[in-house]
Amino acid sequence: MTKIIPPRSVSVSNIVATGTADATAFLRGDGVWAVADHSVADVTALLADTTLTYTAGQAGSVAAGDVVRTRKEGLAYTVAASGASDHHVTTAGGVKLYLQPSAGYYDVRGLGLADGADAASRWAAFTAGITRYLVPAGTTVLLNTACTMQGSADVEIIGEGTIDCSGGGNLVIKGTHTTLPALSADHSAGSRTVTFAAAHGLAAGDVIALWSTVDRSAGMSRDYYREGWRGRVASVDSSTQITVYGTIKPAMTAANWSGAKVAGGRVRIEGVTFVPNSSTTPPVQVHRRNGVRIDEINIPVG
Repeated sequence: MTKIIPPRSVSVSNIVATGTADATAFLRGDGVWAVADHSVADVTALLADTTLTYTAGQAGSVAAGDVVRTRKEGLAYTVAASGASDHHVTTAGGVKLYLQPSAGYYDVRGLGLADGADAASRWAAFTAGITRYLVPAGTTVLLNTACTMQGSADVEIIGEGTIDCSGGGNLVIKGTHTTLPALSADHSAGSRTVTFAAAHGLAAGDVIALWSTVDRSAGMSRDYYREGWRGRVASVDSSTQITVYGTIKPAMTAANWSGAKVAGGRVRIEGVTFVPNSSTTPPVQVHRRNGVRIDEINIPVG
């Protein structure tokens, strides 16, 4: 179990001094200083460790709920039960660990994503349960293949580190969508109501997208320039009709328009440097999301 440090029993100077006996002390998320049951030099050493074991009576014996600390990065892990399947990382000796977040964010180093190998598939796998990430300064995550994060939860990636896509990969953040029934009739331009040919299953506040299936309907420059509209449902009038906020500017022909409910949360990316690949594919793409905020990211050119 995590040992709680009584007030003033450990000096701050000793707590922050790497390599001292007190270097296993750390500030928990609830603001309480605690001491880890075990400590290792860094994340690399932890993942390669064969000393920690679920076997009782050994020098490195651990049990579910114990805390393991890395001295270099200052990261803390909670030992998972030996039969757990939702753990974040596993040591070489088979001990399963949950990385503890800091201020709600999971450090990519602690997830093993900054190990110099392609992290695309591993990072994508984490997004089923983790959606807030910290990429610290001096840290590089390699994406040599596409890393697709798909789901409906909000996604945040912050920090001053680097996501390196120069090997040919990129970061793709996708929401989910549900196809809506066909329109029951043509709708004139400026309509606020939408009537479907079957039950829509929508609720007030849902985000929907409606679009023309006719190439170049919004311009002649590209086939995929098509008229469309995106907004929120203001009210549900019946199982087949809704009223939307605002108005739908284009006229909609039932035979040539489709729609979907968009269930992707917000995306926030801040401070991170993206190294692009040599193709025309952008290093980060966002699809079917309900709000995107990108602040002070860096994309080197030349």
